[in-house]
Amino acid sequence: MGEPNDAGGVLLEVVEAFEATEYAFMIVGAFAVMAHGRPRTTADVDLAIHLPFKDRAKVGNIVESIGDGTIEERISPEWGKRLVTTHPSGLNIEVFFVAGHSFYEREFERRVRKRFRGRTVPFISPEDLILRKLVNTKKRRGPDLEDALAVARVQGQALDTEYLREHCAVHRVCSLVERIASAAEGKA
Repeated sequence: MGEPNDAGGVLLEVVEAFEATEYAFMIVGAFAVMAHGRPRTTADVDLAIHLPFKDRAKVGNIVESIGDGTIEERISPEWGKRLVTTHPSGLNIEVFFVAGHSFYEREFERRVRKRFRGRTVPFISPEDLILRKLVNTKKRRGPDLEDALAVARVQGQALDTEYLREHCAVHRVCSLVERIASAAEGKA
């Protein structure tokens, strides 16, 4: 079990629990930002699972077992459909249900596996993370734009800026993508 103040341990506990299922998943949010190069703090572990929300009972017991025994269903236009629990360490665990949309299908096809504390963990790709962060920038104040810029700077020339340009319209973030491309090229 993840110890207090060991967010990485909680992440690995979540990954291990979901690896035991048949469902595709990936880590999103702050841990993905960290995996793609920007150190930062977090108060939660965000996981996207390739499963419709109507099938949430299939993983509800997993969410409950890694949390404090309670599950909250949250549905909102901004953040979608998810299950939330609190890990005994105090970190929230949010499981986002993403299935049925072509851009989610694309995200899962493009997920990347990275080493974390000796384990291989599936993360959202840096490009799809940046697109998500740019969408979040339009919805709220917070670290999302700086996260996106920092990931772009760290990724540098490896960042697929053409992919960002190709897919920014569906997310309505094209005005921000050029700023991201400049950061990747070391100009911002």
